[in-house]
Amino acid sequence: MDNEEANKSISATDKKAEGLAGKLKGMIGTAAKVGAGIAAGVGVAGGAIFAIANKASDATSRVNDLSEKIGITKTAFQEWDFVASQVGANVEGLQMSVKTLSKAANEASQGVKTYKDNFDALGVSVTNVDGSLKDQETLLNETIAALAGMEDKTKRTAIASELLGRSATDLAPILNMGADELENMKSKAHDLGIVLSDEAIEAGDNFGDTLDALKSSFGAVVNIV
Repeated sequence: MDNEEANKSISATDKKAEGLAGKLKGMIGTAAKVGAGIAAGVGVAGGAIFAIANKASDATSRVNDLSEKIGITKTAFQEWDFVASQVGANVEGLQMSVKTLSKAANEASQGVKTYKDNFDALGVSVTNVDGSLKDQETLLNETIAALAGMEDKTKRTAIASELLGRSATDLAPILNMGADELENMKSKAHDLGIVLSDEAIEAGDNFGDTLDALKSSFGAVVNIV
């Protein structure tokens, strides 16, 4: 049987098939490389985003924890934190100051002369209209503003030591700013977007708590294994 033409046709088909296979192999290899590159890029981007989120969580947790320890709102803490950072002061010093100030206010409300005279010298009332003690944040704001507005620095230092305790020294750079500049700095913190909402801080803090719980869970699994 004369199959010459058939053999030629089969040979041509084999060559076409080999060519197509080669092209497909090249395309698959290229796609694999592109896919790997994309995966690596996504991994790097994901890692960067996670690092940012983790850092944000640490920052919001700090605000949440310290504001509670000091006894002021999250907004007030962020304002004071910014002010302190601009003059090289330590906002953590507020914790002891607020504690000492609250005690002094309570003593003044009961008529203890030393504390009453100091608050009177500043023009600060420690009680509300109904006779109840002012909250810690209000007392702190009014007292610091009054101290910052004093021209007699020697007298200011003496009163600050009585009402704020030993940490008054750490807050000296803030007092040296003056009352007007102090308020301007607080407003600037809002203008710069540094002051986060309570919702944002709670979300960041919750993220950190969830991450810690996950780490603990993974650690437990490893221990079990």
